[in-house]
Amino acid sequence: MESLFRPLEQEVRAAYAAFFERRKQFRKALMLYETMYKLALAMEDEKTALEASHHLMRTYQFLAEELKRTSPEEAKRLFERAVAVAKRVGSAKDEAAGYNALGSLCEQLGDLQGALGYQQAFLDVSQREKLLESEQKAALVVASLQERMHLSSEAMKSLRRALSLSSETGDLEGVCHATMQLGQACKSNGDEETALQYFRANFQAACRQKNQDLEDQARVALGFALGEHYFKHAGGGRGYVPIVCYDVKAQLEWMSTGVL
Repeated sequence: MESLFRPLEQEVRAAYAAFFERRKQFRKALMLYETMYKLALAMEDEKTALEASHHLMRTYQFLAEELKRTSPEEAKRLFERAVAVAKRVGSAKDEAAGYNALGSLCEQLGDLQGALGYQQAFLDVSQREKLLESEQKAALVVASLQERMHLSSEAMKSLRRALSLSSETGDLEGVCHATMQLGQACKSNGDEETALQYFRANFQAACRQKNQDLEDQARVALGFALGEHYFKHAGGGRGYVPIVCYDVKAQLEWMSTGVL
């Protein structure tokens, strides 16, 4: 594709690449967009170079998504290129999304350390650019990885940040996820009282969300937490078993007042 009228040539190249992109022939589209970008640089055409960069970034992402199950290593390289372009054009939202995709891909490959590094970058970019929804999502993802890697204190810090952001943005579903994970983390750390507080908050948020699945999960988690609490602490700390086995008076009070 050669022409003495370069701007028209670039327009035709962009249209031709878009045709391949619509047909999901992403490799052919990339070849044309890359040529378009290089020629724009050579001609010092900043507008067309920026346009080509956005096309490249999007198409790298599309092809990477297509390949991440069958060719994850190639998909990783494509996501890395998309991130590099996002940095070049100053698109923080796309940069953050690219790190998130890379983290998920590393997790798919079993590389939890690599996944944590990318998801932390996702969180850092989101914080820096004040992308609140992305930051909330990133904090939850980072916390989940930290828990799996037995980084308990770091996970708690990330989860509290996620809960704060979810509350700030009015995201009830985010509050549900954060309180559930906080409850589970506190329970794992042996802090049953705090875990119970988070499970109560989780149930309240789930009821407000009016999502039956979340409400069912919250009810089960709170039920088990309450059961374990009363099993150990009922009757002023005596526990459930001694009361049931030996204290008839306490049992009668429970049946009449509901207090054990």
